[in-house]
Amino acid sequence: MRFLVFLLATAAAPAMAGETRIDINLHFDPAAAAALQQMGEMVTVGASFYGEPSATNTLPVDEVGWITLGNENVTIWPVDQVVRIGGNLGAAPMSSVLAPQVNVNVYSARFSSEDNVLDCSIVEGATDDLSKNAQDITCKLIGG
Repeated sequence: MRFLVFLLATAAAPAMAGETRIDINLHFDPAAAAALQQMGEMVTVGASFYGEPSATNTLPVDEVGWITLGNENVTIWPVDQVVRIGGNLGAAPMSSVLAPQVNVNVYSARFSSEDNVLDCSIVEGATDDLSKNAQDITCKLIGG
């Protein structure tokens, strides 16, 4: 019985403090999906986490004045799907920034061509805001 109570309590518990998950609804137009599949090409979802330094920050800032919190790259097959990012953000030095930000880009993984062949929308903004709802990224072929 104690085990069942533990399972129910942990299932209902909120995410760990500082943990942010952002769902990206990734969509490919039919021409892009067909071309990528014909090429045997995969897609990379790249997320860069950063923030403006807080008053208590002791970490170095980059040339723009930001603190880098980390990067995530996920390589996937080019089919419509949901990609979840931010799983490792909870381990980042969050007290060093005022509010964590993210920039999410999607591009061809360059297995079959050294050039990116995709033109995709981006997601950018405060992680807390973006985590409230799934974010859409749509991809088409460059020049398509």
